[in-house]
Amino acid sequence: MKSSVNQSQRGGVLAEFIVVTGFLIMPLVLLLPVLFSYIESQQYVEQAARYSVWERTAYFQAAPAKAVANAPVKTDEHIAAEIQNRVFAANDVAVNLTQRDVTVAERANPNLRVTDRTSAERVSLYEPVAKDSKYFVTNATSQHGLPGFAGVQDKLIDVLNMAPGFDLNTEGLYQAEVGVKLKPLSWFSELGTEALNPKRQNALLAEGWTIGGPALAQSNVRALVPITTFMDDLGIDKVLDLISFFPLAKELGSDYLQLGKVEVDAMPCSRLGATDRRGRVTSPSRCVRRIDSQLRAYRYRFKE
Repeated sequence: MKSSVNQSQRGGVLAEFIVVTGFLIMPLVLLLPVLFSYIESQQYVEQAARYSVWERTAYFQAAPAKAVANAPVKTDEHIAAEIQNRVFAANDVAVNLTQRDVTVAERANPNLRVTDRTSAERVSLYEPVAKDSKYFVTNATSQHGLPGFAGVQDKLIDVLNMAPGFDLNTEGLYQAEVGVKLKPLSWFSELGTEALNPKRQNALLAEGWTIGGPALAQSNVRALVPITTFMDDLGIDKVLDLISFFPLAKELGSDYLQLGKVEVDAMPCSRLGATDRRGRVTSPSRCVRRIDSQLRAYRYRFKE
C-alpha cells in the first residue's frame, strides 16, 4: 500500500514538472531572445536621443537669414537618417558623410532582429515609418527659451539687447525626441496586435552654433563695457602711447596696456592638427603662424 502511494506521488511530481516546463519555462526560453532585443533597442533609442540633441546644437535646422553659403544646416530627417545608419547600424559599419542621405540605409545591428517562429526567418523588430520605406526612426527637435521664471530673465536680456553691438541668444534650450515603432509578434498574440512605440527625450541648455562666430562674442562682451568704446572714440590709447615715451611710463603704451581688449578663446592647435601613430600632434602652419604672432606680442616664442 505504501509503495503504491509513493509511486503515485512520484507520478504527480513528474506531471507537475511537465506542466510547468511546457506552459512556463518553454515560453520564457522562447521569449528571452525577444526580451534581449527589446532591451537592446531601448538602449539604442536612449543613445539616439542624446545624439539628436547634440547635433541640433551644432547645426541649424534651416539656414538663417543672411547666412553664409556654407552655414551648417541639418534637418530632422537628416539627423534621423544618421541615427539609423550610425546608432542602429552593425558594429562594423564605418561612419561617413553620406549617412545623412535619406536614400542610404546601412545594415542594421543583428541584435535588433528576432526569429519569426512561424517562418523561422530573422526579421527586423521595427515597422517602417512609411510604406516601402527603409527607415524606422522618427526624430523631432526644437529650440526655445526656458519656461517659467526664466521668462523674467528674457525680458531683462531684451532690454540689454537694445545696447549697440549686444545681441544675446535667449533660446538656448534644445530638445529632441526620438522614437521607433516595434512590430507586433504574430506568433505571440498574447502581447497584442498593437505596435509598441518606445520614445526617448533629451534636452540640453547650451549656446548653439551662431553665424556671428568669434566676432559676435567679442561684440557682445565689448557692448557690456561701453566705457571702452567711449575711450576708443576719444583716442585715449594714442595719448597713452605718447606718454609711454617718458621715463617710467613705458608700460602705459599699447604694447603693454590695452584698454578694453577682448580676446576670444581660439580652438587649440592640438584640436586642428593631425595625430600620428605615436600620438604626436602636428599643428597646421596657419595655426602656428597665428599663435606665434600673438605670443610675439607678449615677448614669447611658439615651440612645437
